[in-house]
Amino acid sequence: MGKASLLCDLVDAETVGLENALRVIRAHPETDQVGIRVDSGDIAAQCVLYFETMKAMGIAPRLIVFETK
Repeated sequence: MGKASLLCDLVDAETVGLENALRVIRAHPETDQVGIRVDSGDIAAQCVLYFETMKAMGIAPRLIVFETK
């Protein structure tokens, strides 16, 4: 779709959500505008976790959107 933010915390943002989102991102490198969205739990820690994991996997930087209530 070009631009989107994958919502990763439908199950658990730090395990299943992380794995699923990064699997999709790696499978579709042409969608370099697709990022991550987190909105529950320890949002700051999740942003760091996603950034560091993407960096370690060699994935180009992506936008990480977060929402607080």
